Formats: sequence, structure tokens, C-alpha cells
Amino acid sequence: MIYASAFIAGAVARTVGCLDAMLGDRASAEANLRHALEIHKRFGAVYWTARTQLDLADVIHAPELVEVARLAIDRYGLEGLRPRLK
Repeated sequence: MIYASAFIAGAVARTVGCLDAMLGDRASAEANLRHALEIHKRFGAVYWTARTQLDLADVIHAPELVEVARLAIDRYGLEGLRPRLK
């Protein structure tokens, strides 16, 4: 049998940035997450933009990014991201 499946995790730079963060390379994590954020914004990917903002906020401790993500969560009903708000 053949199965087709898809797994979407946003821009690859986001995944790499999250891995960098887990490995403790904050500079690389920040650079990759900022790159992913730019890509997500360019494509109008609201969910991935908000998720990446939360990822980046965790790395650089930026409460203003959490607030921007909160606005998107409220506006677009991205309830799956609400538990990540601090």
C-alpha cells in the first residue's frame, strides 16, 4: 500500500531555530527564528507567524512578542496557541 501524508511545521528555519534553542545556541536560534518570522509574515501565514513569535519570545525573553501573538490568537481564534501565552 501507498500512503500520502503531509506534515507542515512552517518554514524550515523555524524548526532549525527551535533545535538551536534546545541545544543552547541562543544566537543561532534567534537568527533562524527571525528568518522564519520574516518568511511567515511574507506568506501571510498568521498561525505560523504567531507561533514563531512565541518561539522567539522564549529565546530572547521579549514580552512584546507575546503580546503581538496574543492579539493574533484573539483575532483569528488560534486557540491551540493560547496555552503558550505567559
